[in-house]
Amino acid sequence: MFEIPKRFEIISQEIEVEFVDDLVLYQQSLGQARFNENKIIIQKSTPSYPIADGQLKHTFCHEVVHKWFNAMGETELCANEQLVDVMGNLLLQFLNTKEEE
Repeated sequence: MFEIPKRFEIISQEIEVEFVDDLVLYQQSLGQARFNENKIIIQKSTPSYPIADGQLKHTFCHEVVHKWFNAMGETELCANEQLVDVMGNLLLQFLNTKEEE
């Protein structure tokens, strides 16, 4: 199983991953790809809003796909939540099932 990184790069741009405890409260969302800030924001699991580890990882992968499409200039694909979600699930499956030598 993979761990959500603190930072990574997409097309030579460093993307920071930040966990917050109020995204659900204010945005009614588990994650956001903030294009202007080179950040992915993820709602962390809290006692008042518990989130399973698998859901956090799915949210991360979903937001990574948004960042990919945005980096490619594909605004229509980036806005297609169904496509982004499927691609995020495929990425999650790859990361969870890859075998290291």
